[in-house]
Amino acid sequence: MNYRICSPCRIGFSMLSWSESHEMVTKLAQSSHMERSRSSSIINLVTGGDHMKRSERVLCVLPFLVCAFLFSGTAHGQSSERPTNVQALIDSAKPGSTVQLPPGLYEGPVVISKPLQLRGNEAQLVRASDAPTDQPLLQVKASGVVVSGLILQDDQTPLVLEGDANEVTNTSITSRQTAIKLINADHNLLQNLQIRGTEPELNDRGHGIELRQANDNRIENSQFQFVQDGIYLEHSARNQISHNHITDSRYGVHLMFTERSRISDNLLERNVTGAMVMEDVGSHILNNRIFKQSGHVHSQGVLLYNVTHASIANNLIADNRIGLYVDSSTANSILDNDISNNFLGVLMTGATDNELRGNVWSGNVVQAQAVDSSNNRLWANFWDTHRGLDLNGDNLSELPYLASPFFLALTDAVPAYQLFFQAPGFAVLEEMFTSKTDHWLQDTAPLLAAPDHPANEAQAEPLPKRVLFVSLLMLAAGILPFWKNRIWRSSI
Repeated sequence: MNYRICSPCRIGFSMLSWSESHEMVTKLAQSSHMERSRSSSIINLVTGGDHMKRSERVLCVLPFLVCAFLFSGTAHGQSSERPTNVQALIDSAKPGSTVQLPPGLYEGPVVISKPLQLRGNEAQLVRASDAPTDQPLLQVKASGVVVSGLILQDDQTPLVLEGDANEVTNTSITSRQTAIKLINADHNLLQNLQIRGTEPELNDRGHGIELRQANDNRIENSQFQFVQDGIYLEHSARNQISHNHITDSRYGVHLMFTERSRISDNLLERNVTGAMVMEDVGSHILNNRIFKQSGHVHSQGVLLYNVTHASIANNLIADNRIGLYVDSSTANSILDNDISNNFLGVLMTGATDNELRGNVWSGNVVQAQAVDSSNNRLWANFWDTHRGLDLNGDNLSELPYLASPFFLALTDAVPAYQLFFQAPGFAVLEEMFTSKTDHWLQDTAPLLAAPDHPANEAQAEPLPKRVLFVSLLMLAAGILPFWKNRIWRSSI
């Protein structure tokens, strides 16, 4: 039997078996990016019913599928030759509408100058090979824009926000330069971001997020790694940075000429400095976990430089070179922190009129030292090296705690003397140099028992199973010779 078929799809159907025809229909339906329901309907058309023969159904459907395969395209699809240019989709979208990008590779740069939603599902945006390098890969010039679900890869500037009340969520960015810049941008939300630097040299990296003249923004639940500063703020006010994880960078959070920022509930670890606060007024550093800033000669957990009226409270600051460094800062409140296992717990230089109360200082090689500092109020702190005396049962010692500068002064002059830490001779020498203690850092009424700090309780972690296993194995190995010897003696 001979069939007449449109010329673009002229195929010798008479040469195909039923199984071959069915397989071709299925593959063509899938490759043309049709919705599952439409593909299913086409296949059912081929396989179902009694009033039309299977071969007749194949011949009815197959020409249309071939045409669709050769000539079809979708609004969000991609050409087989090069990635889709997103700018055309943005330009044709109406204000307030949603531009949806399915998985795939897309080309920028892209400029959004009207309120809309740009949402991707593992959609990767890269810079076109012929695009200028001085333009951001994605630039938001409007307010009320939502960007979500994108993967941005660019070695220049992946994302710049210049409007207000925008949202950037669930987005992954890799770059050698600064990943996100907020310039004169207020009331924006940046949430659930993955930012990773690709530049190996620390001084050549860009920041994770940089804010300049940007106020009242929120940066939350994001991860930063291998950048210069995780979050850098300059001449900005009232920004909130919370629940972020910043690691392997220069400064975790860096504040310069800022006011009333709130840095809370972040994990800052393995950076040169966890939180660097400079030329700041009235900011709050609360409930953070600041660990292991110890790999650099200038490492510290928190540094305050020329800071006034700030609050540093309920932080866990542990395993750093210097836990807390207060330099040329005045009238700050340092309350209820757990400062543990640092080489130097707190260092104060040129610091005046600060209050330190309710803190726990434990396991530090040197608890505290003050240089050219005065009128700082220390009371009701717990020092694990202090042997106090409580005469009235209020858990406060009538004997003050004096932070001796002897060990630090001696090791600064001769670093090799650090090897003699806690040696009996050092204790004797320290007792000999106890004159002129008026300028020492003093806690007038230290606690005799450590208070319960929520930050410290949150960090209690169970012993790893492999550590426990190795410990038990070593214990068994140590006991075994004695046990065998006892059996041998009893058998004689």
